[in-house]
Amino acid sequence: MASEAATSVIEVCKSGNAGKTLVVGLGSPILRDDAIGLHIVRALADRLPRGSFSIMEAGAAGLGLLPLLEGWERVVFVDALLWSAELGSGPSPGRLHQLALDQLHSTLTLHSSHEPSLGDTLAVGRELGMALPEHILVFGVEVSDPFTFDDEMTPGLAARVESLADQIAGQVVTS
Repeated sequence: MASEAATSVIEVCKSGNAGKTLVVGLGSPILRDDAIGLHIVRALADRLPRGSFSIMEAGAAGLGLLPLLEGWERVVFVDALLWSAELGSGPSPGRLHQLALDQLHSTLTLHSSHEPSLGDTLAVGRELGMALPEHILVFGVEVSDPFTFDDEMTPGLAARVESLADQIAGQVVTS
């Protein structure tokens, strides 16, 4: 049953997506703040022009993303981000960052010791001859509690979902 659902998602994504943008929210719905990407893309659904954008939620990254990325002109990822010194001044849950592919070591889903990085995943797909997007945007949102099992985000982060969706929509639509 799960493979049927995955197959139908892949078929939907591959149909008529040329010239369109796929927006992928990453995270786990049962890990408190890790779910920020999922909540933001749900809010983005009403903020992005219909017909030019498709919204998807994903719980994992790595090679499993390849079939979903194939054929899209542009992909935007939204993921939880753990603060690190290279991000600037101290941690600030809810602060939005736009990241380059080589900065993904702070994201919780796009970088894992168990999966290849997004950059490596794209390289493998291109080596296999897959039609993968040339334009990739990654937005990371700083979080404070991404590891506690809970289906509700911390209150401060939950209160920022709508404004974060507005910021991302503004950047995605104009870029």
